Parts: sequence; structure tokens; C-alpha cells
Amino acid sequence: MRQKLHRYRQFFVILAIMTLVWFVVDMSSMRTYQTTVRVGCVGVDTARYVMTSGDEELPLTVESDGFAALLHHLSWRHRAMDVDLSALEKSATDGRMAVASENYKEELQYRFSPLGRCEIKMQKDSLVFTFSERMQKAYRPLMTDISFVFADGYGLCGMPTLKPDTVFLYGSEESLESIGSLRTQPAEIAVGKEGGQYSLKLVPVWNDYPDVRVSQSEVLLTVPVEPYIEESRTLMVVCEGHNAHERIKLYPDEVTVTFWVPQSRYGADDADDCKAVVRLDDNSGAQELPVTITDFPSELRIKSVEPESVQHVIIK
Repeated sequence: MRQKLHRYRQFFVILAIMTLVWFVVDMSSMRTYQTTVRVGCVGVDTARYVMTSGDEELPLTVESDGFAALLHHLSWRHRAMDVDLSALEKSATDGRMAVASENYKEELQYRFSPLGRCEIKMQKDSLVFTFSERMQKAYRPLMTDISFVFADGYGLCGMPTLKPDTVFLYGSEESLESIGSLRTQPAEIAVGKEGGQYSLKLVPVWNDYPDVRVSQSEVLLTVPVEPYIEESRTLMVVCEGHNAHERIKLYPDEVTVTFWVPQSRYGADDADDCKAVVRLDDNSGAQELPVTITDFPSELRIKSVEPESVQHVIIK
């Protein structure tokens, strides 16, 4: 009985070895078969273009060994081959773009046989895609609710600028006509002594329109900065809002205003038209009136007002 079991065991071992040898020999032999590779597209500016049609598969004739065919079936069969269409704007003619299949032969040979035992014949000379271009509308982004926090002794030099100064929306004529402007989202920016550039997000109004795309959702804000120097001025206080027939006496009748002035503008007469104003009306029950400084250039900043309020007496 033991001898019979031993013979059976030997038989099955020999059979398994012969089967394995046959399998290796058969899989190592070259074979020719037909297959297809799925095609995907990359590099398309989807904000500007809509693909209306295109080849979704590339048929191939492949000559490779069985191991390479099995590897493709297990690893690559469901993966699309990415076709680069980044040259669409320059290469498309009447919305049609053709890409030579041979450009991807080396990539496909690696897919089917990393060791190089593979021959591939494209059954199409080129892959063809057609696009339609969306309508476009140009917008100049508007800065809204942007506040700056400057380092001590520094301030704005000139005007902040946005780059690019034009942003495009792409979509249907009806949707684009409904969007009147593009604005930046509110932001508070801490600006260093050297100034700098800061990214600002746009309010995404295009999200309300499924067919609209934006060329870019952010813009770059450049903030020029320079040192500021203290400059003081003495201003006569003007009283507004009182009865013209009443005489008003203010104590004191002048205040000292200290400005932060851009270094490049120091000594200029930028603040000649500014005023120190108090308002006296029916609601001004208090004897002291707060002083407000008006009509000074936007690049100047007020550091202090001494005194901040004045007393008043009505002379009858």
C-alpha cells in the first residue's frame, strides 16, 4: 500500500513539473493578438475649451510573449493612456486636433513588455479630437475690503497693484452677461518693511453658473512700502453745524496734528488743505467736542491729535 502511494506521489510530482515546464515554454513563445488601449486627455484648458468628440480607444496589433500579455491584462488594461493636448491653442484648426499615434509607441511598448520583447503596430495613424471654444469676457478685478497693517514707521508708497490686471471668464453669452464684475475677497494683510506680494482669492461668482469657467481664481497683490517720517502741523479748529447767529468760542482754538508722512514726500505741502473740525448740533450736549481731521491726502496717516477734544462756549 505504501509503495502504491509513493508511486502516485511521484506521478503527480512529475506531472506538475511537466505542466509547469509546458506552461513556461508556451508563455515564453511569441504570439500576435488584437487589443485596445483606453485614451485620456491631459493639458486641456477646460476653462476655455469643451471637448465635443474624440477617440476614446486606440486599437493595436501586439506581438509579445504570454507573460507580457498577462502583465498588461493585470496591470494596465483599465488604465487610460494620457494624451497631451497642451498645444491645443497653437495646433488646433477649426477646433480639430490630431495627435500622431507613433508619439506614444515607446510608452505602449513599455506597458506591454517592460523587458522590451514586444512589437506594436498602431491601427490608427493619429488620434483625433474636436473642441469648441467657450465665449470669453474680460474683467478687471476690483479690490474690496482690503486693509493693511504696516510695521511701525512704514507705510504705503504709491498704489497697490494687481497682477494680472485682467481675468477672463469663459461660458455662455447669457451667463457671462449676468456677471457684472469680479472682486477680491476681504483680507487683512500684515505688510513687512520691504513690502511684498500677496495672493488674493477672487469671490467665486462663477460657481453660480455651471457652464462658466475662470482663467484663474487668484490674483497677486503687490504692496509698495517706504519709511514714514513724523511731521507736525498746527491747525485752526473750525466749528460746523451751529446756528449761524450764534458766536462760538473754542478753547483751545487750535490743535497740533502729527502725521506719518512718506519719506519721499516729506516737506511737501500735501496736507495744506486738511482741516480740524468739530461739530456742534442739537445732540452736542457735552461741553467738550471731539476733533476730526479731514481733507488730508490718503497716503498720509494720522499719528496723534493734541488735544483730541476742545471745549466750547456759546456767546449770546
